[in-house]
Amino acid sequence: MPVSVVLNGAHQPESALALQAGDCLYLRLADARGLGLAPAPDAPIMSVEGEPYLTLDTKTGGPVSAHLLEDGTLAITAAATAFAARHLGEVDHAVALSPIVPAIFLDYDIDVLHDGGGTRATALLEGTISGAWGVFSTSGIVAGGLETGGRGVGAAQTVRLDSSWLRDFPAHRLRLVLGDTLTRGSSWTGPARIAGIRLGTEFALAPEWLTWPLPELAGSSVLPSTLELVARQDRRDIPLAPGDFTYAWRPQFSGAGTVTMTLRDISGAVRTVTRSYYASQGLLRPGLVDFSVEAGALRRNYGVSSFDYGALMGGATLRRGMTDHLTLEARIEGGDGVAMGSAGGTILLANLLEVNLGGALSHGPLGGGHLAQIQAQRLTQSYSLTASYRLRSAQFRQVGEVLLPGSGASRELALSGSLALGRGGSVTAGYLRVGQGASRYAIASLGWSGNWRKAYVSLGAQHTMRSTGDGGGETSLIAGLTVPLGGGGNISLSADRSRSLAAIDRSPPGNLGLGYHLAGGYEQSMGRHSTGKCNGGHARERSTLPGSTATARRRPGSNCAAA
Repeated sequence: MPVSVVLNGAHQPESALALQAGDCLYLRLADARGLGLAPAPDAPIMSVEGEPYLTLDTKTGGPVSAHLLEDGTLAITAAATAFAARHLGEVDHAVALSPIVPAIFLDYDIDVLHDGGGTRATALLEGTISGAWGVFSTSGIVAGGLETGGRGVGAAQTVRLDSSWLRDFPAHRLRLVLGDTLTRGSSWTGPARIAGIRLGTEFALAPEWLTWPLPELAGSSVLPSTLELVARQDRRDIPLAPGDFTYAWRPQFSGAGTVTMTLRDISGAVRTVTRSYYASQGLLRPGLVDFSVEAGALRRNYGVSSFDYGALMGGATLRRGMTDHLTLEARIEGGDGVAMGSAGGTILLANLLEVNLGGALSHGPLGGGHLAQIQAQRLTQSYSLTASYRLRSAQFRQVGEVLLPGSGASRELALSGSLALGRGGSVTAGYLRVGQGASRYAIASLGWSGNWRKAYVSLGAQHTMRSTGDGGGETSLIAGLTVPLGGGGNISLSADRSRSLAAIDRSPPGNLGLGYHLAGGYEQSMGRHSTGKCNGGHARERSTLPGSTATARRRPGSNCAAA
């Protein structure tokens, strides 16, 4: 007989076919599934004229119970577990690949330095050609100079830097490099520069695909509902069918946070729960593998000699997500009389801290050595805290590492933190203590940054302490001001105890056009004052080819530049 259905007190828009035999009630299986019910595999099913019917429990207390009302309405009471469980979340949509267009790109970066010894110019040149077969690029440095008073012209020196062929496989998130490249390092071991081959994963080829585990929110409802998720600077509304559900929450930032989950069903009932989470990009999704395999000849005297190669080496790195809270990592490498193996991982502790542990053993010219590191951090939108400690024996070596005379065991302690003050800007603080053999030094810093009207202002202080050599300490104050001009330009001022710099920058447009960087400064160095000179700065004229972009860069330690 056709019946109207009331499910968990809510009238359903569609009627259903039911069967009554004595005290037993049966509901057509297709109608049960249309109501969202998901019968268990061992649920009693009866066939009537070839049509399967689900046996309903007429006693209350079971997952699904029912009874017929006097008006012929079938009243069904179902627990959340009687409905199909649902896993919800944002779907990763693959980014469409653009057609491959053959291209040639030429880039140059010119630095000019003038001081009492004369004028010297250095040009960094890079050429790239690409097509469906991949990308080939090569780069080098050309340097020359003129002594003061025109007494002589230094011979121009040309040094090749890197030459390589690169081929990406976006469908598999893989990258192959032949030629000059870097091996894969970790947070506790560094990379080596080689000329050879490297094959490994490259997740940047699928930017829409999240590699880190998302926090999951869970709940249940017995009626159609709306799930409201509210976090800091984020809100979402998701319609829900009855049943248990999990939702993969994609936060707007990495670190710790809270989200308020409000469930409103069609009867007007409201339930609100606040839950904490911690999203870490240092973790991999369970089962996800990140690897790199390298082999080749070690580069020596990079930036000085064009073709100086050393011993052969090989190495491999493997990272794998074990759970939502644990990712393991291991690396082995050997060559040039050195063998090194390391292991470690990243673990998330109770949605409070992200801890990175690593250790390595090596055997080289000085015998066996070891390295150990631990780092813990907590990131939130309001504050962040990071602490790390690193211990390295004097005998520890990596493949391709240069042996420095007198280098002993080292110990390094680093602490840092930041606090967001809302409209009051933000405060940062740091402390670094390093021990290398018999020498010790420590650096403490404190800074503030914020917006003043349209300008960005930063103030800071740094104190350096030494326990060897000249001893004592040194304190420096740093101030900076940046004012945007619109159209990709800005004016910046910076000063500390020994130098000051004023600069104006404008980024080049996305098509044809020029960008520029003009700067002038003052520096007090080694008891000598210099005005209107460029110490470590650069002069540059940049042009942009169609479809390419170029950005201005200032090398660390440079004080002024002109273009």
